Amino acid sequence: MEYDFFTVFIAWVIICMDLFLFLKNKDNPLLLLINLFILYFNYSICMGEYIAHNLVIENNDLYSKAFGNLYQKGLFLLFLFDVVRFYFMKNKIEYKKIERKPNNIIYFILLSSIIYIGIFQIDRSMSFTYEVKISTLYEYSYLFFILLLYYQDDSKSKKVITHLMAFVFIIQDVIFGGRITSIQIILAFAIMEYTHLLKIKYIIAPFFIFQILFMAVGVYRATYTFDSSLGALIDIASTNLFVLDTAVYAYFSSIGHLYATTFVDAGMRFSSLFAFLFSLVLGGSVGSSLNIDTSLAAVTDLSSDYHWNAGGGVMFSYYYFWLGYFGVVLFSTSTFFIVKKIFNSEHTLSSIICVCITVAVARWYLYNPTAFYRGPFIIFPILFLIFKKLDDQLNQFTEENEGLSSDDNEEESNELFKE
Repeated sequence: MEYDFFTVFIAWVIICMDLFLFLKNKDNPLLLLINLFILYFNYSICMGEYIAHNLVIENNDLYSKAFGNLYQKGLFLLFLFDVVRFYFMKNKIEYKKIERKPNNIIYFILLSSIIYIGIFQIDRSMSFTYEVKISTLYEYSYLFFILLLYYQDDSKSKKVITHLMAFVFIIQDVIFGGRITSIQIILAFAIMEYTHLLKIKYIIAPFFIFQILFMAVGVYRATYTFDSSLGALIDIASTNLFVLDTAVYAYFSSIGHLYATTFVDAGMRFSSLFAFLFSLVLGGSVGSSLNIDTSLAAVTDLSSDYHWNAGGGVMFSYYYFWLGYFGVVLFSTSTFFIVKKIFNSEHTLSSIICVCITVAVARWYLYNPTAFYRGPFIIFPILFLIFKKLDDQLNQFTEENEGLSSDDNEEESNELFKE
């Protein structure tokens, strides 16, 4: 489906705004990564769907004359969302370096937790079709890795162990159907261990290498076999102008969200919003005991009753599904107002929350806004405060013991002096 000049122009404007934000904060490693990912996702959507005309999905019934306006509407909503992001993020924000707080006891507690997750939070049963087999806890393992790196000292043996655990998690994630968790763990290590390398000149080439690798993972996980050469993958990527199919399919799900709003009444949409807010705090499992259907928060699942989709959905379309244009403006404003405030904060917790937001960017932008709010702002602060309290108590206990030892030594010295 071809689009008019104005639609293609808007697509280029989105790419240009994102490129500006990427270059504007090139000296802030966290914002450099966030803006790079969003630039690439939006480039894939705008180039793949509008500028180069449906490179990935090609023709489908949502492109038809009866529903074709949904794609113009989707692009306008993406543009509106991006304008709000541009407004809040257009000024340079200084990077706040995180000072680690080594603690061996907490390190081994976190390491034990990660080992438990790695062993018991994956379904290893045989499968011949694509199926993500990692648990929600496995998806949130990046929070434990961030804390592990925060409490890790400079011991070479600990660094080897930590990197080995990350490698195991990534390999398992790939084998059992995931990609996003792997990206999150890689980004966690890039930020906490290799911040000095997070510069444009160092990350662009690896970024595209990882794209090819994750294309290979996509080919593998579709049938759990692999028969494509590296050259073939590069050829496919260049033919598709390096458009990321994951971003395009997430956007296709977003168009499905818009399509569903023509069938779902306002009451159902508001119930979905309420379920979303409820699930942020208490999760989905608690809903049944309180007679609240938290499955309503799954906008993509609700939309699939009206049109097929491949899962996920770009952030703005959830906001539109709940409250229309007002929802896009309200929630995008609150989202990036929060991002700006917390990135300008001097508090240690705020600085590490910024890491969590950055690490989870692919999940909250392309899959579900729950990943923006729940992991960084609810689960992580709870974990951080628990371990901070434990760290304070351990330090207090150590100081008291050192004090007692000093007193004992002083008494022994006095006795010897008297003799």
